[in-house]
Amino acid sequence: MINEEKPHERHERKEHHEHHEHKEHHEHLIEYTVDDEPQKTTEKTMTPSQILEKAGINIADHYLVQIEGQHQESYQGKPNEPLHMHPKMKFVSVSKVPTPVS
Repeated sequence: MINEEKPHERHERKEHHEHHEHKEHHEHLIEYTVDDEPQKTTEKTMTPSQILEKAGINIADHYLVQIEGQHQESYQGKPNEPLHMHPKMKFVSVSKVPTPVS
């Protein structure tokens, strides 16, 4: 009887695993970071302004920079440029306002 139970158990686990993958695929949840803070979206395309606003950053005083390894892509002056969102994207906000020297 032990041999009969094992294939059945494997089958159940396989079905559960496939169901879990299907759910993740359906939602398209994309995880990314802004200033090293984790963010999530289901949007396939976002603008720099939307990314900053979702992170709680004032878009009047900041612009977005995307970090890709050693490359940095600035979106200063391009707040409404559509960005195709991918998992593990990394962004930083940069202040447009000069910080006073103390």
